[in-house]
Amino acid sequence: MALQAGTDLVLVSHLYSRQLDSLKAIAAALETGTLGLETVRLAAERVVELKKRYLSWDNLPAPTALTALDWESHQRLSDRAYALSTTLVRNEDALIPLRVKPEERIFVLTQQKNTLSKVEDRHFPHEFLVECIRQRHEYVQTIFTSARPAAQEYSEILAASSSADTIIMATVNAHLDLRQAELMQCLAQSGRRVIGLAVRNPYDLLAFPQLRTYLVTYEYTRPALAAAVRVLFGETQAQGCLPVSLPGLYSLDHHECATVQGRQLN
Repeated sequence: MALQAGTDLVLVSHLYSRQLDSLKAIAAALETGTLGLETVRLAAERVVELKKRYLSWDNLPAPTALTALDWESHQRLSDRAYALSTTLVRNEDALIPLRVKPEERIFVLTQQKNTLSKVEDRHFPHEFLVECIRQRHEYVQTIFTSARPAAQEYSEILAASSSADTIIMATVNAHLDLRQAELMQCLAQSGRRVIGLAVRNPYDLLAFPQLRTYLVTYEYTRPALAAAVRVLFGETQAQGCLPVSLPGLYSLDHHECATVQGRQLN
């Protein structure tokens, strides 16, 4: 259907079986006339023309040219991009930016997994999130939960968090993970200051709609986490808007405005 609609380049899953099935489906469509040969030929020509326009083995940058790059300006651009995407979805108790006293304790809860998905080789930078927070506050306790925590681990987490003044829980696709959702629900009902940090998917809030403070980064990477921590501590503004709607909660483009001493940040 994508090729029939005029798509020139189709990306197929990393599974070989699906790649093979896709090729067979295209061949079958050509044989039955569902997909015209001329359509495929024109699509291939457009892809080749695009490669000719933007790719050339004759103009590759020399290794020495990399040393002349303005890395500082690139870093500023990166920081700006992450600031523009980080979204404060809900801030009903004005917990963000954090107003923690020096003696107060922050409890950070993150999920420990090996990779984001089967096609990615990067590992979750869960320790980096804690490091960023510790650079700004002395008393930080953390627990890295397993992918499928048992009931005993739940009890240990709730006991450890009972002495915290502020709890920050990073969630990874919690709307698809009942155990993560249940844990967040328990924390949200504890009566403590709880901040949800969705580091992968904005739909997590649908699994625990009673949560009153919710920040979204859309990816679990070091730059995204660094941007989120800057927002948490009021160093920068969360300028992003929801790229999707959260059915029953928020519409497309929703965002909250954080305030510091009565001054609106956004």
